[in-house]
Order: sequence, then structure tokens, then C-alpha cells
Amino acid sequence: MKQLVRLAKAKDVLIMLIAHQRKNQGTNRTADDVSGSANITNLADIVMAFGKPKEKSVNADREIRIQKNRLTGRLGDAVPMWYEESTRRVSDDQSSFSWRYKWEQQDANGFYDAEQIENPFELTGEES
Repeated sequence: MKQLVRLAKAKDVLIMLIAHQRKNQGTNRTADDVSGSANITNLADIVMAFGKPKEKSVNADREIRIQKNRLTGRLGDAVPMWYEESTRRVSDDQSSFSWRYKWEQQDANGFYDAEQIENPFELTGEES
């Protein structure tokens, strides 16, 4: 972790390290809930938590919450997020899951079939 911090500061780059939290039973998540060494969150400038909302009143599948912010010190409220199981995508807009990747081809019914997409790496016979 110390080497990552040194690298980020020396090269002026953003490094995102993803660490899993320990399972906790119904309590609010804190930066101390990260599995492994405490150096992971102690040395980080920003710690974010992503997961299912603990409060039943939240109208979202998931949420992102800032747990530590050395840059401004402000934590703020959780940002509601939605999760689409079939594509495993996460979005802050529940209606945004209708977009498709550019490389997907759409048929007349609005469906996409990866089998119909040309493979640019496949040899055509001329290259062999």
C-alpha cells in the first residue's frame, strides 16, 4: 500500500485499489470494515463503500458512500445506484440499462446476437 501511495504521488496518477469488506450483521459500514491490513484504508486518501443500502427506506439496489476524504474532508450522503443482474452493470440512473455496446449488432426485434458479429481476428484464408 505504501508503494502504491508513493507511485500515485510521484506520477500524479489515480490508483484505485478495490478491497472487500468483512461481513457485518446489520451495522453501518465503516472504513475499518475492510478485510486485511488496516494500512489499506489508513494510507488511502479517499475510501468509498459500495453495496446494498442498510436502510430500508432507500429506493435503490445499491449505494456508494464516501467513508474517508482527505482532499476536502466532506463525506456527504450516499449516492443511490441500480444494478442489472443480467449484464452486471451498475448505474446511477435506473433507466440507463437500455443502451447497448457499439459493437453489438441489433436485429429487427431489438435483440443482439454475438454470433453474428464478425471476428476481426479470424483468418479469412488470404492471410494464411
